Amino acid sequence: MVKLFHTVVLAGALSAVPTMVGAASMAQQSTDMGGGMGTVQAVKNAGSYRLELDIGPLERMYTQAEARRLHPTHGEVMLRGSMAMGGMGSMGAMVPNHHLELHVMDRQSRRVVSDAMISIAYQPVVGMGQMAVAPQHVPIAVMRGLDAGMGDIHYGNNVYMRSGSAYNVSVTVNGVKVAYQVGVM
Repeated sequence: MVKLFHTVVLAGALSAVPTMVGAASMAQQSTDMGGGMGTVQAVKNAGSYRLELDIGPLERMYTQAEARRLHPTHGEVMLRGSMAMGGMGSMGAMVPNHHLELHVMDRQSRRVVSDAMISIAYQPVVGMGQMAVAPQHVPIAVMRGLDAGMGDIHYGNNVYMRSGSAYNVSVTVNGVKVAYQVGVM
């Protein structure tokens, strides 16, 4: 099960927690994908974009050549970039256990933006007096679901997130910065 915590976004505010510059609106939901594995989804409108952040169970990721050769029925096809293998940054040699993806759409037309410059970083939320953990930068792969067409193009990778923890997720899309706060159970 995955829980989502509400994030307060203040227009033009600067604070220790990354916030979006400008106005934003957000819808959020959590769904159970069976077997106790849930997916959290948070949607924000920022600038000219509709941004949908999804964090769910680990996904098998295939190169285009592997997908053609193996004919898998579930997972992701990487169009650009590569799959994260673990051992990322100060979290140590943690093996990815979740799949983090960002869907970017034009806010007016709802068309997928397939050529955006994306950066995604996340870090655990810590309490007062606790030492902050350095943000983990997600190696960006551009991908789509195996059973989906080009309308499912999204950005992200497999990541390690400790169950039962809350995370700040900072996203930049073509210079537009957005912050989410999610809880992974």
